[in-house]
Amino acid sequence: TARLRKSTGSRDALAAAARDAQHGNARCTPLNVAMASHTTWLQAASLTFGAVLRDWPMRPARTALFSNFSGDRVQRPDDLRHVLAAQLSSRVRWADCMQAMAERQVDCVLELGAGDALARQWRHHHPQIPARSADEFRSQGSVRDGVCGIWAAVSAACIGAF
Repeated sequence: TARLRKSTGSRDALAAAARDAQHGNARCTPLNVAMASHTTWLQAASLTFGAVLRDWPMRPARTALFSNFSGDRVQRPDDLRHVLAAQLSSRVRWADCMQAMAERQVDCVLELGAGDALARQWRHHHPQIPARSADEFRSQGSVRDGVCGIWAAVSAACIGAF
């Protein structure tokens, strides 16, 4: 099976890495990204965001939340603050999140964040469990209404989460 590796760095460093990869019969494909999300290049942003979150009032989560920073379920406010800040400059552990959620036998999955890539991956791996992205809705109210309307069995949890 093919192994994939993501590398980040300056254009010169990446060009040198691509040349080295080609000498080892590997292929290097530059990605067209606007921001180096989930890489150490955003460490300063993680620290700044962590400082902002430190004073942000937060209650313990009343529904299962899984962190793409650790792959673990988080509930306590201090843990939520930590993983929210850390995820900016850390690799996404979505496979770990999916495994933890599947083991927990969740009723549905709601991806919070920009885009719907993670919800699409979930639907590919676990088509029997509905998944949506908050980005698919126009407002917070429509997220709540849409998710709770689609999955009425978990409506109490949806309402409590917003």
